[in-house]
Amino acid sequence: MAEAIANATTAKPKAAKETGIEFNNAFSCFEVPEAVRTATTQWIGQTQGNLEKAFSVTGEMSKMSEKVWSAAAKSTVESAARMAEAMHQNAIAGLDFARDMMAVTSPAEAFEISTTCARKQFEAFAGQNRQLWSLSQQMAIGITRPMTDAWPKAFQPISPV
Repeated sequence: MAEAIANATTAKPKAAKETGIEFNNAFSCFEVPEAVRTATTQWIGQTQGNLEKAFSVTGEMSKMSEKVWSAAAKSTVESAARMAEAMHQNAIAGLDFARDMMAVTSPAEAFEISTTCARKQFEAFAGQNRQLWSLSQQMAIGITRPMTDAWPKAFQPISPV
């Protein structure tokens, strides 16, 4: 009995041509029409091609993700450094204002110092805002560039099965 099963699973059909695909399974004792064999061979070839494309796309997307996260990390570090620098400058300006106000002798002098400090702080804030806005734009460009480069390659048509 065991020999009959072994022969049935390893025997090729009598009318089988060599197609590059072995039909060694439990159903190999049945005759398979040549048209089915050809269609199956084509289907397997297309499926293998599509799998290779899918693996390629996965690799491309992995590289793209790595570039995106690298750019985001670099931009985040730079943004944090610029914000820390701005906070330092603002703290120094606040301390300078407090020192100048301690030396005030009249209300007119206090008003003048207050007005001058407010103008300087507004200009400093505007400059800091421009720097951070510029940095945000560079960050957005740095993050989206790898994606815009990778998307067209990733979505090449896959042949229908």
